[in-house]
Order: sequence, then C-alpha cells, then structure tokens
Amino acid sequence: MNIGIQVPLAQELSTLTTLKVAPGSCVSIANNITVCLSGIGKQNTRKAFAELMNHKIDLIISWGSAAGLSSELNAGDLLIPELITVSNEVYTSDRIFCEHLLSMIPKGLSVHRGPITETNKVLRTKEDKQALFQTGKFIAADMESGTLARLAADNSLPFAVIRAVSDPVNVTLPKTLIDSFNRPSFNPTGFVVRSLLRPSEWSQLIKLNKSFKKAKKSLNFVGQILIAQSDQWMYPPL
Repeated sequence: MNIGIQVPLAQELSTLTTLKVAPGSCVSIANNITVCLSGIGKQNTRKAFAELMNHKIDLIISWGSAAGLSSELNAGDLLIPELITVSNEVYTSDRIFCEHLLSMIPKGLSVHRGPITETNKVLRTKEDKQALFQTGKFIAADMESGTLARLAADNSLPFAVIRAVSDPVNVTLPKTLIDSFNRPSFNPTGFVVRSLLRPSEWSQLIKLNKSFKKAKKSLNFVGQILIAQSDQWMYPPL
C-alpha cells in the first residue's frame, strides 16, 4: 500500500525525516511512504493533495500538531480521530488503517479518538478554544484535516488523521507566532528574531516550546512505527 502524508510545517516534518523538503514538494521517506510539506491552511492542503495524488497513493494521512480544546487533553497526547468536521460536513477516517495502527501503539502513550474540526484561523487564546469546545462536538482542532478529508472522500481515497496536541487549552499562542503564520511562508528564524523583540511574550513562547516538544516526541514515536512497517502495510491488512 502506498501512503501519502501531508505535513503543514517543516518542524512537524522533522518527526518523520531529516531530509530537507521544499515547501509544496514531495519526497519519499521510506518504501511506499511519500510526504508533502504543504504549508498551513486550506489552499496549501489542496495543492499538497494534488501533488500526492501524482504518486498513486492508496491512503492519505493528515500529520502534524493540533490545538487541544478539551481540558482532558495534555501536550503530547496523540489524536487519531474517527470523525473530522469541516464546514458542518462530517467525514470518517479509515477504520481498518486506524485500528491496525492503534494495535501497534503501546498503552502508555495517551491516544484520543474523539472528533476534531478544521478552523479557518489559529486558535490563539484559552477563550478561543473554550468557545469551540462548548459547542459540545470537538476535542481538538487544526487547519488542514477537514479539507484533506473532503478531498479524499471526493476521490474515494481512504483517509486518516495522526496529530499530537501542541497547545492544550490553557496555552496561549504568542501574537508573534500568529503574525508569522500570516506571512506567505513560515520562517522560523524570522519568528525567533521578532519574538526577541517582544519580551512580554517570552513566557508564552517558553510554555509553547515545551508543549510542542512533547507533541513532536509523540509524532516521532508513531512515525517510527509507520516507517518500520512500510514494507508490510497492506490494504486491507492481512
């Protein structure tokens, strides 16, 4: 089975490979696994999907970090949701693949299967996250999975989400980070320089960095499982 993985940020891609990948391009990281560094948001997701489809994939994965909406979610918790929502449309992840993957994840790693949603903007504050959680539907959110789910459904392609919580509900994102996301491409060096000029945000940045490291650790762990099993993934599994 050929697996395609869409990854928004280079920092998230580093949990799968040390290869340098140009934004919008694809690279093979293991036998039968191709990744695309997409960038953030719907438009970049659509472009990444088209690129991955050129590689004749059999299943597509939305990979990366997510905002926790529920107070029960901690930094580093894994999200492998059954349901993904975008614009009031609900899509179901591939049960066979997800259950097969879950069977290989040790019980010591916290995994949640509750529904997630796609947002059009970054949820910066605790209030932003709580407002969405109070709809009673979602435990986490990102900015790509819903669009990817819709595209997969339109093309009869099995789909899954593998995300990790990078900013739990009580973590506020620095405004500098939001400004960086709103630029044409995310430049980590530029982000660091701008952050140094805003001492009032340093405590937020330190807290986010600790949370993001936990998310990366969990993603790296699952990524090693995917790559180690790359020759054995079949659809449906035997």
